[in-house]
Amino acid sequence: MRRNNSKRSQLKIVLTMAKSLFLMGVMECKPSFFYKLIKGYLEVKYLGRKKIQYLEIMSTHACNAECDHCSNTYYDNREKGVLLTKEKIENIICQAGEMNIPLIVFLGGEPMLDPNIYHYVKYTWERGIMPMIGTNGQLLNKENLKRLKDAHIGAIAVTIYSTDPKENESITKVENYLQNALNAVKTGSSLGINMSLKSVVNKKHFESGEINRIVDLASSLGIRLSFNPVVPTGSAHDNYQNDILEKKMQDVLDNLVKENSFLTTHLTSNYFGYGCPAGKAYMGISAYGDVIPCFFMPLSYGNIWEKNLKEIHQRMLKTSLFNEGAKTCVAAYDVEFINKVVAPCFVEEKLKDKLPVSIEKHPSFNKDINSLYI
Repeated sequence: MRRNNSKRSQLKIVLTMAKSLFLMGVMECKPSFFYKLIKGYLEVKYLGRKKIQYLEIMSTHACNAECDHCSNTYYDNREKGVLLTKEKIENIICQAGEMNIPLIVFLGGEPMLDPNIYHYVKYTWERGIMPMIGTNGQLLNKENLKRLKDAHIGAIAVTIYSTDPKENESITKVENYLQNALNAVKTGSSLGINMSLKSVVNKKHFESGEINRIVDLASSLGIRLSFNPVVPTGSAHDNYQNDILEKKMQDVLDNLVKENSFLTTHLTSNYFGYGCPAGKAYMGISAYGDVIPCFFMPLSYGNIWEKNLKEIHQRMLKTSLFNEGAKTCVAAYDVEFINKVVAPCFVEEKLKDKLPVSIEKHPSFNKDINSLYI
C-alpha cells in the first residue's frame, strides 16, 4: 500500500512539474528541453546530485533605462576587466550544454542593446538549450520580435513596475515606458512568442493595492507574471533599504501564487519545490565574466575567463547555504544575511568599486574551506 502511495506521489509531482513547464512554454519547444528538466529533477531529487537548471548571462551592462533599484548598477566598471566577447559567450553556451543545463536567460543591462543577441538565441537553441530573454521591452518592435522568433526564442519576460504610467516613468526615467512594454507583450503574443510580465514590488505595492492591479493586468492579457521583491543591492541599497517586505507581505505574495496558476515568484519558480535556487540550481554571469550565485548577490566565485563553469559551480557548493539551498530569499528577506553578506559590498569603499566582489576579499571569506562562511 505504501509503495502504491509513493508511486502516486511521484506521479503527482511529475504531473505538477509538467503543468508548470507547460505554462513556462518549455513543452512548446524542443522535446529535449523538457527531457533535460525532468532528468535533472530525478537526478537531484533521488540521486542527490547538484545541477544547475538555469543560467543567466548578462551579455551587456548597457541599458536604456536608469531604474532607481537596479541590482547591477555598480557592475559596469569598464576598468575592472575584460568584457565577454561573442566567442566567449559561445564558449559559455557550449559549457552549459556539456553540463546539461536546460535553460539560459539573457539579461543586461538591456540585452536588446547587444547586436549579437539574435545570434546568441539561435546558437543556444541549436545546442539543445532553451533560450529566454529578460528585457524592459522598450526596443521590442514587430521586426525584431520576428527576428527573435526566427532564432527560436523560447520565452521573453518584460518588466513593468506599476499599472500607473507615471510611476513607471519615475522609476525608469523612460517616457511612455508602460505603454511600450505592453505593446511589446501584445505584439510578441500575436506572433506566437511566449510572452510574460515581471515586476519588482516593495512595501508601497502592498499598501496601495497596486500588487493586485498588476495581477489583474496580467490576467487580462492572458500571460504569466513573475514577482520579485525589491532587494537592497545595487541602486536599491541606496534607495530602498527600508523596503524589505514585512512577513505579512511575504505571506500575501505566497497566497497570490497559490490562488493564481499564472503567477510565480523568485521562490516558487524553482520547480524542485519552494525555496531559493541560488548557487545550487542557478548561477549568473556578469558581462565581465564574474560568476555569481544570484542576480542579487554581488559575490564573484570565479571568473569565466580564468576557470570553467563547472569548476566555479563546485566551488560555490562549498558554501553551505548554496549546497543545502535556502528556504527563503535571503537577499530580500533575511536581515542578518543582508547585513552580513550584502551590505559590506556597498558600505566598504574598497569593495564597492570592484563589484561583484571576489569572495576572497569579502569579510565572511573562510580560508579553511576556500569559500564564504554563511
